[in-house]
Parts: sequence; structure tokens; C-alpha cells
Amino acid sequence: MLLIDHRGMAFSLDDRILAQADKATFNIPIDLGAADKAAGKVVPQIIMVITGPQDIQAAAFSAPTPAALLLPRILDEIDANRAEFSATAKYFRLGG
Repeated sequence: MLLIDHRGMAFSLDDRILAQADKATFNIPIDLGAADKAAGKVVPQIIMVITGPQDIQAAAFSAPTPAALLLPRILDEIDANRAEFSATAKYFRLGG
């Protein structure tokens, strides 16, 4: 599970998932930075979930990573594994 912020940086949310037998939930404290809040900015965010029969090693990262570098690595690994994966993304805005 990834969060991609308005600057194109990806953050892993895997450690925030609470998986149960029939569902998974997560909780993340997220808010606008002080400068964006003061400027009344609305910033786009994307939550992306990738599921499949095995872990994706390219998606195991801890430091914020540019999505433009991370997503092609994930796709390359999925292609190399020749397994069925699916992805869902949801767009939302902070500050508006």
C-alpha cells in the first residue's frame, strides 16, 4: 500500500495495515504542512494498493521514494514474475 503525495513522492503504508480474515484497515495521521495550510492550498494525494499471490520486493521500501522511479520497478518485477496482480488507486485532496 502506497501514498503518493502532491510532489510525486511515494511512502510505504504497509506497516500501518491491520489485516484480518475478511478485511484490512489502516490509519494514517496526514495533514497539510504549515506553509500549505497558511496559503489555503489544496493538494492532491493518491492511495494505491497492489495485491497479488506474493510480495513485491520493489515495493518494500522505508524512505520516501520518487514514484517515477518506484512504479516502473514494481511493474518490472510483476512482469518478471508472470503472476496475476491487481492495483487500485484512489485520489483525494488535503485541504479542501
